[in-house]
Amino acid sequence: MFILFGWGKTTTNNLGPVFENLCTHCNSKEYWNLVKMRVWFTLFFIPVIPYETKYFLLCPVCEYGIKLDRQKYEELKPLAESNTALINGRITQTQYVNQISGGSSVNTISAGNSGQCSNCNQQNPTGTKFCKNCGSRVSA
Repeated sequence: MFILFGWGKTTTNNLGPVFENLCTHCNSKEYWNLVKMRVWFTLFFIPVIPYETKYFLLCPVCEYGIKLDRQKYEELKPLAESNTALINGRITQTQYVNQISGGSSVNTISAGNSGQCSNCNQQNPTGTKFCKNCGSRVSA
């Protein structure tokens, strides 16, 4: 009797587009995808135990990417899920706006620092949860 085991099987989970970004590698301006990659220990060619997890934002054209930490991945995950739901028709535009903005109007720019991204200083619409420029969570 013998046991076949291995490691290195990689699975990829593409959560969908997050925000539009200019790729410095291929010079295309596209919506980058939030991706989770796992490397598995296998038993009889069946993935059993994940031993490494990596998070990325990837250009959909050339797959050049930015490595993220788990916290940043978790911050961007709701945005990617909402964008994917809108693209696939599972939610309406109104539902999408409510999910992203927390139910408040997104048509007016707020005064002061409310809606300003602490990462890139982009001014965002009132009530927006995520920066329209870099995808970071916006401070209230």
